[in-house]
Amino acid sequence: MDLKSIYDGVKMDEKQEEKQEEKESFGEFLAKLDLHGGHRKRLYERLAKGGLCDHEYLEALLFSGLTRRNTNDLAHLLLSEFGDIRGVLTAPIERLRRVDGVGESLAAFIRTVGILVEKFASYEQVYYPSHYRADEFVRFLREEYASYGFEVLDVYLLDDVGRIHGRQRYTSGREKRVEVQLRWLMNVLLDFNPSGIVLVHNHPKGDCKPSASDDMTTEECRALCEKNGVIFCDHLIYSPEGIYSYHYERQIRDNQEATEGLA
Repeated sequence: MDLKSIYDGVKMDEKQEEKQEEKESFGEFLAKLDLHGGHRKRLYERLAKGGLCDHEYLEALLFSGLTRRNTNDLAHLLLSEFGDIRGVLTAPIERLRRVDGVGESLAAFIRTVGILVEKFASYEQVYYPSHYRADEFVRFLREEYASYGFEVLDVYLLDDVGRIHGRQRYTSGREKRVEVQLRWLMNVLLDFNPSGIVLVHNHPKGDCKPSASDDMTTEECRALCEKNGVIFCDHLIYSPEGIYSYHYERQIRDNQEATEGLA
């Protein structure tokens, strides 16, 4: 056997060894994936039957955001940080990003799911008062918003005789305040064509005293309604300590007679 044949044989053996190492390495990788995949499959099967623990529901949700990682530890960490699933889903993106293992895209994913949950909850049957009357509506607000741990802004839609025929909800995902986008409110007015609206938002903690931002939002919404021939009846702020009414405090310009016309 000549030297060239021996050399070629050695090179072939080396290549076969390299391929075997690569195959084993890839096999180990697949084994790891199968380890997580098997766990995920079992969790999905249990999910279909119901009866998961809170951290397991959250873990299953995180599967979609973290396709190649074990999400169990992160689920426990998020629950420890925010208290419960509701706390996780309503946490603002900037706070989620501060949790070790949560990047920008995962934080956005979690918050998006939370907003969808909030919107779905707002579609549940709400038993409004039949008509907009101040004392009855205030009692309704105390019952409706008492359990809310996050800020929302609701627009109650009134017909020309003051009947409440719907509610539209706006949430911004912010931890401390909701600042309504006028474009959104404009779409509500165009889509539902109400004769009047009542704006309501809540302060989950603290008092009901309006901020400068609340004052600016109120005036912008009032002006938009006026421009579109819609009566801006009131903006009420609920807090556990009380309810503030812009109409009662006479902070809504040119509103008194128009509002009385809906009663």
